[in-house]
Parts: sequence; structure tokens; C-alpha cells
Amino acid sequence: MKNLIVAVFALPLVLSQLSDPTKVCAPDKLQSDVYDFNNNDFGKVAADFTKNLSSVAFVKSGLRALYDLSSLKGYLFASDGSCTSFNLDQTQVVTQCLPANSRQLSNTTTTIGLASSGGLKIVAYEVPVTATVSIRLAFTDSTPAYPVLRQVIGTNSTVSGGVLFFTNPTVTIDPALFVIPVVCPPITIGG
Repeated sequence: MKNLIVAVFALPLVLSQLSDPTKVCAPDKLQSDVYDFNNNDFGKVAADFTKNLSSVAFVKSGLRALYDLSSLKGYLFASDGSCTSFNLDQTQVVTQCLPANSRQLSNTTTTIGLASSGGLKIVAYEVPVTATVSIRLAFTDSTPAYPVLRQVIGTNSTVSGGVLFFTNPTVTIDPALFVIPVVCPPITIGG
């Protein structure tokens, strides 16, 4: 009976630890292939959380973006080598671990592929960004967790931003993706 009482009181503590989104963390360094469904483009995405930087480079458009997560500045490089800088909006900020306000979308894992063959177990979360925008993220059900899908969602679950699919993750990153330019003028709006 004593063991049953301990189990009853310990179970909520164990379950709360399992569903704590702040424990869902990517490795310190991460790179993967990426496919952008909105723009039908593909390339590489990488993050170096030891330097608080993330980057994405697309092949078809020739665009590369570098995000300095410490200063909340972004740098956009065009295929002609030109560079413009901008302030990051909240949907462009990437964190190593999910924030505490993240909400798990299901109380179970989902398997991509055949469960009988092992499949890829993922867990999906929604991260509120503003009153009208959230980011839905799917991660591997592992430690560390690797991103599988990222989607920006607006009110009424409409897609309001990019839908990115990540494959072939590795902890080896291409340092060329993280070169911050000495001169990169801000984006000007208007004429």
C-alpha cells in the first residue's frame, strides 16, 4: 500500500517532467538539409548556439540569411553578393530549447514512416509568438531533439509564413554559413 501511495504522488511529478517543453533542446551545433514548401526551394540550415547564430542558404533563389540571435540582427545575402541588414522579427528568432510557454499538440508521439520498421518518432509543439501568430514545430522524440518541421501559423490556423521541412541532421556545421559581413547596409523601405 505504501508503494501505491508513493506511485500515485510521484506519477504527476514524472509526467510533468516528461512534458516540460524547456527540456526539448537541439544540440549546441546543428545543420540539416531544408525544403521550403512556400517557395519550392531547398538548401541548408544551420545553428551554432555556442555563438548564438543561425543561418539558412537556399539553392534555387541563391539567397542566404544569417541571424545574429544576440543582437537580433539579420543579414540577407543575394546571389549577386549584395548584403542588406534588418532587425529580426519574433518569428525569425530560433532558440536551442523550447520556451516555457510552448504547448505540446498531442499527448503522444507521432511516427513518420512504418511504426513496425522503427519509423521516426516526433513530438509537435506550438509556440505563441504574438496574440495572432504562433510557430508549430515538430522535433524528433530524442535527446538532443532535432527539428523536423517548422510552420508559422496565423489566426484560425492559417499559414502566415514559411513551412520548412528538415532532413539529414548533423552536428557538423559549415562555418561559411556564419560569416558576418563587415559592411552590410540596412534595408530601406520606400524610395
